[in-house]
Amino acid sequence: LGIDPANAGLAALMSKSRDARLDRARKTVEALNRLSLKITLKEVLVLKVNALRKTDGKGPVDPNASEEQLLAEAGPITRPDLALTLVAKGYVRNTREAFDKYLGDSGEAAQELDGPGFAAAIASIHAAGGIAVLAHPHTIYKFKEKPYTYSGKTYRDFNTVLSDLLEAGLDGVEQYKQGHGPADFIVRIVREFSARSGRRVLLTPGSDYHGSSGVGQPHFDAIGVPSDEADAIRAALQKTSGGGGSPRARALGEGEISRIEAKIGDLRPF
Repeated sequence: LGIDPANAGLAALMSKSRDARLDRARKTVEALNRLSLKITLKEVLVLKVNALRKTDGKGPVDPNASEEQLLAEAGPITRPDLALTLVAKGYVRNTREAFDKYLGDSGEAAQELDGPGFAAAIASIHAAGGIAVLAHPHTIYKFKEKPYTYSGKTYRDFNTVLSDLLEAGLDGVEQYKQGHGPADFIVRIVREFSARSGRRVLLTPGSDYHGSSGVGQPHFDAIGVPSDEADAIRAALQKTSGGGGSPRARALGEGEISRIEAKIGDLRPF
C-alpha cells in the first residue's frame, strides 16, 4: 500500500519476481506436457493478453506476435493464468479443479517459486515509502503442506512464519474478505506483537480481485472493515506520504527501523 511505483529498488525487486514467475510458468508447462496436458506458454500468453485487451476495448493480439511482445503486454505470468488455459483447452472444468489437481502446492505439476525472500521484499516496500501487507495468509495455513520453506528457512507452523514476518517489519495482514473477518489466532499473534513492540500491525481488507482473469471476487472495492481499522490504515498511509526523512523512516520511524535491522541484520534487497 502507498508505494512509489517509480522507486528503483522496488522496480528491481519486481523485475526479479517477474523473472521467477516466468521461470516457474515454463517449468509448469513442461510438467503439464509430461502429464499429457498439451499446452504451450504462447497459448497462456495469448489468452491473458486477449483478456486484458477485451477489458480495454481492444481487438485480439496479432497471432504472429513474438513471445517477447506478448510478455511485454501480459505482465507477470501467474498460476491463475495457467489455470485459465487448462480450462480453455478443456482439461479441467474450472480453475479450482486446475489448482486441486495440477497447480496447487500439492498438485501433480506443482513447481517451486524461486522468488526474493520476505525480508528483502519488506525492505524494498519500505524503501519505496510503502506499507508491507501479507496477502491471503489462509492460503498458507489452510492449503500449503508442512513444513513450509521461506527465505531458506524451514517452518513447522504458520505462527512462526508470521512471527518472523513481523520481526522483519511486516506492517499488516490481510484479514477481511468476502464473508468472513479476522482469524482469532492471527489477531492474537498480531496483538501480542504490537503490545511487545509498540507498533500497531494493520488488519486489512482484501478482495482477491484478479481483474479480467475471472479468478477471485468480481469487484475490488466491496470489502468493509471496522472503522478503527480503517482509521489505522488511513493514518499509516498518511505517514508514508508526508513529513520529513526517507519514505521508510516516514512509514516506520527511525527507532523501529533500528530495532528491525538489529533483529534481522542486513536488509538490503539483494
